[in-house]
Amino acid sequence: MRQANILTLDIENTAMVVETWSAYEADAVRILKPTIVLCVGAKWMGEKKPFVYAIDYRRKKLDDREVCKKIWKDMDEADAIITHNGDQHDLKILMARFFFHRLGRPSPFISIDTKKLAKKVGRFPTNKLKHIREFSGHTLKEDSGGYGTWERCLEWHGPSWKHLTEYCMNDVVATEETYLELRPYASPHYNLSAFLERDGCPACGSVQIQKRGHSYSKTGRRPKIQCLKCGSWSMGKHEKLVNVR
Repeated sequence: MRQANILTLDIENTAMVVETWSAYEADAVRILKPTIVLCVGAKWMGEKKPFVYAIDYRRKKLDDREVCKKIWKDMDEADAIITHNGDQHDLKILMARFFFHRLGRPSPFISIDTKKLAKKVGRFPTNKLKHIREFSGHTLKEDSGGYGTWERCLEWHGPSWKHLTEYCMNDVVATEETYLELRPYASPHYNLSAFLERDGCPACGSVQIQKRGHSYSKTGRRPKIQCLKCGSWSMGKHEKLVNVR
């Protein structure tokens, strides 16, 4: 029985370097250096440890082609990809770099953005990953160290590269954990039970499900189903009601 391949990822990238006439509401006159991917942290759901692809700082060459080729392969195998703000940042930057390196597009996948998921679940103080973690009683294990970390990385400082990759991998773990905590509160956004040979939970794929009442409409009803493993709710197949006169 095939299981869904769910990949969580996070990227760290350089800032774009531009020339501008003004620092206030600036428009770029000329782009000097585009955004480059320094490293990509990732983790397959069900595996214990994250992994990272990073530019080899020892070569002192700002070339992200190998990093992009490696994460492209993982993305191509993924059925769903989890990110935090990835729909606006991580995935868009990666797709632009894939285009730049002429790698083609990975096979279609479901994008699960925990920032968007948090907005659907409720009104958190902010939708930043750090604040959602703190709101749920957790803390991020690594601090980025501010923009100075990126500056030292661009000076090929080995310890700064090590710190950046560890920070990236910790963000990956935090993103996956945040998703798993938010999942029971959100409507199913994809159907993992499609990979099973029998009915199961759309959110986690578990077959430990229980029907609990019905939801009614003008044309019929649908059973309300709760997963006994992850707590998510879903709806069963539509049952037409027969009008009797």
